[in-house]
Amino acid sequence: MVHGYGNDISWTFQATPIFLAQNGFASFALDLQGHGRSQGLKAFVPSVDLVVQDCLSFFNSVKQDP
Repeated sequence: MVHGYGNDISWTFQATPIFLAQNGFASFALDLQGHGRSQGLKAFVPSVDLVVQDCLSFFNSVKQDP
């Protein structure tokens, strides 16, 4: 789950990981810069490269080898 692009913390964003967990899947959520509880100006991202690096770091930290 990636917060801030195409969805937010509404019931739909919350319902998806709950549904996945109830069906045996692990769910992880990333709070992108400028969204949620991150510091700084809301919805301000100084560089898309920072978002990409955050996403890659997050995905690499939660992925599991088969």
